[in-house]
Amino acid sequence: MFYTSGYHVRIEVDSYGQYEEVACTRVLQQCNPQWEQSFDLEVDGAWTICFTLYIHQEMFAELDVPVFSWFYNYLLDNGLYHHQMRWKSKASNKC
Repeated sequence: MFYTSGYHVRIEVDSYGQYEEVACTRVLQQCNPQWEQSFDLEVDGAWTICFTLYIHQEMFAELDVPVFSWFYNYLLDNGLYHHQMRWKSKASNKC
């Protein structure tokens, strides 16, 4: 029997040292999920935006992106900033 895991991403913003979930994608039941969703996020006063990928309810990967100045936003908007995925789990994903 072929089984496909449910994938979703939770987006959190730190606010004075505490993370708060500000958005969550819909759950997709496919091996190579692609979300065609957009979110408006309030990042005033935030230092970091955290994107966490979940398979079922288990954290699979996490990406922390610093939010520290207008210069960072300029680099991001113009495709000049690249941030590597930081894997927190060694879970293997076999579809």
